[in-house]
Amino acid sequence: MSGSAYTRDLDAHEAISYVPWIAALSIMDIVWLQALSEGKQMKDCAVLGQTSLPMVKKRMRSVRLFLGAKNTVQAVAIALRKGLIK
Repeated sequence: MSGSAYTRDLDAHEAISYVPWIAALSIMDIVWLQALSEGKQMKDCAVLGQTSLPMVKKRMRSVRLFLGAKNTVQAVAIALRKGLIK
């Protein structure tokens, strides 16, 4: 059924726009973005998530790539604009 409304072929850019923002990020990703927006550091996020600092850095790198941000500050700004955090 190629070409139907539900199964049309998408290029990579179109496909990412169909993914709901909240579903593509984990709850912990959102929590960490919120903490960072409140001035917390990544080491604070590691304590909050009961994980290691390298894991937080790795996840935040993925979040930045997903959101199309060049750095963490920009990722937080995008998350605020998208309504993912307050």
